[in-house]
Amino acid sequence: MIMRIVGRSVEISAVRELVTAAVGGKAGVLVVRGEAGIGKTVLLDEAAAAAAEQRVRVLRATGTESEQDLDYAALHQLLLPLLDDLDILPPVQHAALARIFGRQEGPPADRFLVGLATLNLLGSAASAGPLLVICDDMQWFDQTTVGTLAFAGRRLAAEPLALLLAERDNAPAGPLLDQFPLLHLSQLSEADAMTVLAEVSGAKLEHSVARRIVELACGNPLALTQFAADANPDEMLPGDPLPLSGKLEARYLTQVNRLSVPAQRLLLIAAADTTADPRTVRAAAAHLLSPAELDAAEAEVTGRDELFSIHPVPRFRHPLVRSAVYGGADPELRRRTHAALAEVIDPDHHFERQTRHLAGATADVDEQVAGRLDTAAERALQRGAYLTAAAFAARAAGLSAPGPARDARYLAAAGHAHNAGALQRAEALRARTTALDHDARNRGLSARLRGLSVGFQDQTTALRLLGTAATIFAAEPDADTARDCLIDAFDIVQLHVPRPDRDTVTRLAELALELTDPGAESATWTPDYLRLLRGTATCNLRGYAEAAPLLRTALAGLAEQVHDRTPPGRWYLVALQAAHELWDDAVLEALAGHVVRIGRASDVRMLSIGLAGLAHHAVMTGRLTAAAEHWAQYRDIYEALTGTPAFPMIDLLVRAWQGRRDEAEAIAVATGALPLTVPGGPVTVKTRHALTVARLGDQDWPAAYEAARTVFDDDPAYDGTMILPDLVEAAVRAGEREAAQTALLRLRPRARAAGTPGAAGLLARSEALHAHPADAEASYVEAARLLDATPLVLEQARTRLLYGEWLRRRRRRADARQQLYSALRTFIDCGAVGFARRARTELMAAGGQVDIEPAVAAGAPELTGQEARVARLAAAGATNQEIAMNLVVSPATVDYHLRKVFKKLGVSSRRHLAGAINSMPTRTG
Repeated sequence: MIMRIVGRSVEISAVRELVTAAVGGKAGVLVVRGEAGIGKTVLLDEAAAAAAEQRVRVLRATGTESEQDLDYAALHQLLLPLLDDLDILPPVQHAALARIFGRQEGPPADRFLVGLATLNLLGSAASAGPLLVICDDMQWFDQTTVGTLAFAGRRLAAEPLALLLAERDNAPAGPLLDQFPLLHLSQLSEADAMTVLAEVSGAKLEHSVARRIVELACGNPLALTQFAADANPDEMLPGDPLPLSGKLEARYLTQVNRLSVPAQRLLLIAAADTTADPRTVRAAAAHLLSPAELDAAEAEVTGRDELFSIHPVPRFRHPLVRSAVYGGADPELRRRTHAALAEVIDPDHHFERQTRHLAGATADVDEQVAGRLDTAAERALQRGAYLTAAAFAARAAGLSAPGPARDARYLAAAGHAHNAGALQRAEALRARTTALDHDARNRGLSARLRGLSVGFQDQTTALRLLGTAATIFAAEPDADTARDCLIDAFDIVQLHVPRPDRDTVTRLAELALELTDPGAESATWTPDYLRLLRGTATCNLRGYAEAAPLLRTALAGLAEQVHDRTPPGRWYLVALQAAHELWDDAVLEALAGHVVRIGRASDVRMLSIGLAGLAHHAVMTGRLTAAAEHWAQYRDIYEALTGTPAFPMIDLLVRAWQGRRDEAEAIAVATGALPLTVPGGPVTVKTRHALTVARLGDQDWPAAYEAARTVFDDDPAYDGTMILPDLVEAAVRAGEREAAQTALLRLRPRARAAGTPGAAGLLARSEALHAHPADAEASYVEAARLLDATPLVLEQARTRLLYGEWLRRRRRRADARQQLYSALRTFIDCGAVGFARRARTELMAAGGQVDIEPAVAAGAPELTGQEARVARLAAAGATNQEIAMNLVVSPATVDYHLRKVFKKLGVSSRRHLAGAINSMPTRTG
């Protein structure tokens, strides 16, 4: 009997509007949540009906509890109708999807590339006509698919495409979907529940009985239908303490138990295997039932559509039916069922599937099956299916005898789960180990996993655990793994939000020095990598001046490898930080570009770090718009992977240079860097450095001095040197000559140790600022000469500004105007409005005719940050597909933004873009 939907008019309107919007070319995402049986699937059916009315194509996938640990299982189900269209994707995206779906051999597919490929494949399908994607029971989707769909959903803009995603309340997918519009299905009102009950009962119930059914069903439509169809009202008590899903499963099990034994066994076979392959189900059934029993069972279940349909494929009416059938079966019968399925599945074509059933058929320790599970885990890893590998490894551990071998399998499973980003699951698997005291290597692996898992929540504990792991591996001896642990630790030190524990960092650095003696290299740890780790440890333990030569040599060696397509090792974060600390713009650009190129093809974490490096390089070289664009890409990827906001580091620094001090200080308050009395780690230090820049541009010398002095007093290993030239300037201008002298004494040996033209030029400028006025000119001239040989254009302009100020005070006004005018032009070209205003004021005081302004005239058309990024890439000759790849959007979104850019700039083709965009303002952040 087809029922009308009762009490859901608002909800029906919402899903129909989503479909209509897609028909109109507007993409949308809607998440439907509610308890089991509340009507989510019925509402999705209504959306599918609306799509059919408007000739909208529908793709649909339904989660299965038994497949929630299989990476991309739900995505494969969803995209199966589109897989013949993979050739429309760029090769790297095509390969990513082909590998995760087993169509192509190769290294594990990166989740970022899978997400981008999914976005583009759906976008391409939508370009042929509006598309509705329906995902039901997402609480049972594998997390890799959920992350992929969330990634794609965030980037929909101009596609005729709608995503309708349904899940139960408090589902694991929830946090990843919280960013999208939510439609929550509440319980039906009593009146609506009575209406539903009257329609499904087919006859009028006694009022008191109906009231008791409605009370017990708690406004749940599925419960109403089940209780009305199969319940004894005399046994119903109000206030049932069981959860709703438990009640429904029990009701379904009651109905299943009324079937004959052969029919129950047929359903159990279908419940145990999730492929919906009729031949497999029938073949397995032939091992458990006679031909006559099988025919009778099929005939019997064919008439029970409320439970199961067998044509065209075996399908349960509701996931709870499957749960009831499988969970309610005798354990020994379940094992026999899995054994029958394993017997009929071809291992040459379905090795992992057969292995799952062999494991399901095994109750006791079985090393042979555990070995097969290990092999299945390795196969899953080869295609990047980390969650699947974790499930196989954990099952292998469950079939292993207690001891180090079982612990090793649990730790392997935990490592795979960690690589998939399932940190809670990784920790639960790690915690199953029981014999760590008897195996040092397992103890080290456990400490490393635990350290990595808590790295962003409790950095002090993470560093201690990674240090413990490194010590254990060093004693094994396994120096390579010990050094890997130390690199992990120094990554955390550089990203530490609170101040790292000094004693812990010292112990890490001391151990790193022990493990990086000359001659300790291996195939993995080359001399350049060893020098980089040794230099990093030295910087944390003995200071910048001693570390700089080691870091400089290491970076020079790494920079020579940037044309090698082999992915870099674990060096990239510490290497990019070191290049920045040495003011080595050329190496920073080369290494960051290399990391980005390799990262785009293989590793999204590498890509994000490379983009952050390019953003820092762009600030160093005065390309503030490019810096904001690189950072926006970094932020998009970081937030797509973690689901949390990225720290606005470059946004803050760009605002500081742009003279947007109020905004910069508001960010500093929000992130805890203000007030200045609050201690902090590298993030706080970087924030206070940006505040120093903003306040220097604003000529607020005392405030700039206070911000820089807090960094100086801490003298952190990272950014403690970068702040020194700014501190010298702020202290001199604030009248704190003694503090300027102290900062200069620290800067001299460090700048000389860095050995780069940028460091030498900044030292010369700082010497000029602190020198006696009569002796300063030679140092200013030397600073300008050195910096002019670098691309550090903002530092060049600041040097000319300071030199011009000195010349004006010496009454050499003509010479001053020459320096100040040059500085002003550079500041304006770079968008450094704060310093431009300062230069303009000085130029006017020197008698200069100011014919340029430090701000763009009001009324000029303004591009958004995304529009500017699209426009610049298009002007450089990139295709829509290439722009989409760079900006992590779909080609349709690129086309959408380009049309808006053309309209704003008054141009009609790409060849006119370059000239039009150079003078246009853009919004950052």
